[in-house]
Amino acid sequence: MKRLFTLICVAMMMVATTCLAGAKPILVLAGMSIEMGHLVERLEKPEFVKVAQHMCAKGKIGGQPVVIMFTHLGRTNAACATTAGIMKFDPSMVISTGTASATHANMKLNDIVICERLCTANVYSSEPMAPGKGYNMDKWKLETLEFVKDGVWQAEDRYLYSDKNLVKTALTVPYEHGNLVTGTTVTSDTWIRESDWIAALQKKLGTDCSEMESFAIGAVASKFNLPFLAVRVIANSEFISFRPDHFVEGDELFYIQSANYCQQYVYDLVKKLGATKA
Repeated sequence: MKRLFTLICVAMMMVATTCLAGAKPILVLAGMSIEMGHLVERLEKPEFVKVAQHMCAKGKIGGQPVVIMFTHLGRTNAACATTAGIMKFDPSMVISTGTASATHANMKLNDIVICERLCTANVYSSEPMAPGKGYNMDKWKLETLEFVKDGVWQAEDRYLYSDKNLVKTALTVPYEHGNLVTGTTVTSDTWIRESDWIAALQKKLGTDCSEMESFAIGAVASKFNLPFLAVRVIANSEFISFRPDHFVEGDELFYIQSANYCQQYVYDLVKKLGATKA
């Protein structure tokens, strides 16, 4: 009887391993190398390929196939990388990860936002203004986009939404370097450091953080009917004066260690997702 039980256990393990080996990969995308380097280093048996000028690292985390893709900054690069990654690797789900800026004072360095909602702040319209009359950006109206579905133009909801099951799973993954919260991120191709502008945008959109890729990644994933999740760590804030060691000044103003903390969290999340799928 004991021998039979052992054989059954071994067979079950073999089946689970086979399922994982044949499973579709999880596609993880990040805009900067500093947001993905440590994650790539921890891949099991990594392979490196280039897809549409975007470097990718293929491997496994806890037996789960994973593709980590370097999008470069901004919505256009992110959309291109996501489209190419989905068509090349046929993933089971898509995860956007990386650093973000706080859009209100309650968000602290190293807090991780599981982005239930995503929006964009790049589409504006203004009233006509004659030459020489100047301009007033405070009166610009924030617009949404439109998209085609089944050959028909449709108004686009201001918000995209991460997959509810992925959000639920993400909230069960331990994280010890800050708060783990759900919230809203705004994606924009702008780097804004004016506190009043940030506060006004936050009031209008109800955001918790801002970054440059997640909405575009989520929009593409939704077009392919793939589950999507955005995970962002607060790496800088205009609402605090604290500047810890390894805080990079200049065009890339963020706390480097936050990116490392987020990669550890994403590693644990992917590992749990793989175990759940098995």
